[in-house]
Amino acid sequence: MKALHFGAGNIGRGFIGKLLADAGIQLTFADVNQVVLDALNARHSYQVHVVGETEQVDTVSGVNAVSSIGDDVVDLIAQVDLVTTAVGPVVLERIAPAIAKGLVKRKEQGNESPLNIIACENMVRGTTQLKGHVMNALPEDAKAWVEEHVGFVDSAVDRIVPPSASATNDPLEVTVETFSEWIVDKTQFKGALPNIPGMELTDNLMAFVERKLFTLNTGHAITRTSENWPVIRPFVTRFSTRKSARW
Repeated sequence: MKALHFGAGNIGRGFIGKLLADAGIQLTFADVNQVVLDALNARHSYQVHVVGETEQVDTVSGVNAVSSIGDDVVDLIAQVDLVTTAVGPVVLERIAPAIAKGLVKRKEQGNESPLNIIACENMVRGTTQLKGHVMNALPEDAKAWVEEHVGFVDSAVDRIVPPSASATNDPLEVTVETFSEWIVDKTQFKGALPNIPGMELTDNLMAFVERKLFTLNTGHAITRTSENWPVIRPFVTRFSTRKSARW
C-alpha cells in the first residue's frame, strides 16, 4: 500500500505518519517546510521519543517527502491508495485544490482503484469538511467519478505531543505520549477495509467523538477553570506539575 500524508509536523511524524510507516506502508509526507522536507529526503528516517511510565526511542524509516504545493504531490495523489492529513482545520481548504488536481489526473490516467482520504484533525467530521472543499475545486465532469471511486473517511484522533525533552536541534525529532487513538468511520471507505495497527474501525464514530468531548476535553476545561478557585488551586498545581506523587 502507498500513502501520502499532508503535514510533516510533530503530529504528522509522531502519530499518523508513524502508524502508517510502522504498518509497512510506503509513506510520503507533503509539507511546505523546506528544512523538514530536505531532512526527510536526506535520511528517509527520523526518531520518535515515546514517553509514559517507561520511555523508548523508535525509528521510523523508509519515508520520503514532497512539497505540498508542487506537481509531485498531484502526481502522487493519482497513484496512492490512501491520503491522510494532519495540517490543522484551517489548512484543509488550502490543500483541497492540490487534492482535486490529483483526483482529476487519477481519472485521466484511468486509475479506478479505490482511494480513501482521511483528515486526522482536532475537529468533528473533518474529512466531510475537506470533501466539501475538494468538490468545490473539482470540474463538474469529475465529480461523479470521484464520488464513485474516492472514499472520504471521517476520523477522531487523540495523541499528546509534549515539548521535546531533548536539547538537540534536529528538525525531525519528536516526542509523543504512549497513549494514542485513531478511530475511523468504516462505513465511508471505498474498497476493502484497511488493516493498519493503531487504526480502530467503527460504525458509530460520533460515540467516540462525544466520549472525547465529555471526558478528555471536559477534564481539561475543568482543570483550567479550577485554577481560578483559591481553595483547590494548590492541589491542581501539584497534580499538573507532578511535584508530588501523593496528595
